[in-house]
Amino acid sequence: MRRALWVALAYLSAGVALAESTDQKLTKTRAIMRTNFDALVNLQTYFMDPKKFHDPANAVAIQKNLDALAAFKHMGSTERAGADPGMLLIAGTFSGFLNETRTAFRQGSHGEYLRANVRAISGFCMNCHTMSGSETEFESLRKKVDKLPMSPYERAQFNASTRNYEQALEQFTLLIDSYPGNNLNSIDLAGAVRSTLNIQVRVKQDPGSVVRFLDRLASKKDIPDYFQRYVTAWRLQALQWQNEGASKSEGSPDVAMKMARTLFSQAEAVQLYAQDPAADLLYLRATGYIHRALQKTSHGKFRGEALYLLGVAYDSLQDPLLWAFDNAFFDTCIRENPHSTFARKSYARYSTKLAQAYSEGGEGAFLPKDETNKLATLIALAK
Repeated sequence: MRRALWVALAYLSAGVALAESTDQKLTKTRAIMRTNFDALVNLQTYFMDPKKFHDPANAVAIQKNLDALAAFKHMGSTERAGADPGMLLIAGTFSGFLNETRTAFRQGSHGEYLRANVRAISGFCMNCHTMSGSETEFESLRKKVDKLPMSPYERAQFNASTRNYEQALEQFTLLIDSYPGNNLNSIDLAGAVRSTLNIQVRVKQDPGSVVRFLDRLASKKDIPDYFQRYVTAWRLQALQWQNEGASKSEGSPDVAMKMARTLFSQAEAVQLYAQDPAADLLYLRATGYIHRALQKTSHGKFRGEALYLLGVAYDSLQDPLLWAFDNAFFDTCIRENPHSTFARKSYARYSTKLAQAYSEGGEGAFLPKDETNKLATLIALAK
């Protein structure tokens, strides 16, 4: 099994010659993977700390690591299709996303939007690397990750993004239960709660545990008033889920998409604005249905709609693992379904978010040249 995995990973490098022996391919693949994993570890220290990321003194190091990751062509592994169809879907546009991010960084755009992109790149790569958790080749590098100067909240988020779910849940629970005495700010509290819901809904898929978690959270007296609104909405959604009984997600792709559309309608009725967290639980469930539908028929008649809906959901959810990848869904939807309703809807969401993201500080939007050119291409395809 281990040997088969390494043979599969050999295709990640476009420069491996067909005439080389399997052992030679494995040796080169190990070297490539170690180099890239090391670059990922190095990036952790920068995107986790906004001050370090925005410090001009660190720009050369960040650029160097982004360049290292972009030095070879990434390809999605068919072995992962059944395990995580959402990740496989993103893999098709990952290389372009990576190149756009490093180019924008080189052109001087170092704002929070770019930091979110770097975080998304790192989370995606770390997820793929850690899927081969039984391998010992990267053990020393994983130990480097454990020694990174992260806060308890950052470490919990990192564990969530690398599929270490049980430890992440323990760490998030400790942070939430000890709030506010642990100096956790309200923004990170919200992140800890939303990440906990993410794991409970999409990984555990247990509405009862979600209800119990939200009951305990609602009883805390120190939760900010604005956040209580979210907790109340999530609890109602969890109770509804619990009352539905057995999941219908294992039905046909058409049934799964029908369930997803129903949940999206409910989410839109709950939300006061596009990124309103009050619909998180509904979107988390809906994305599960869509990914299952795509897994069973990845290029079915509803693919364009699925891509658009996934973009909408992840734009709202701000999933730690898929952070900033919502635009990748919109991009793919436009290119695969030109001049369609879903292409036009995707362009509207894509362009609006991009303008908002680059308008930090109220000084007007600074769009890198590559982004401006890309917008021109996408709007021509969307019309």
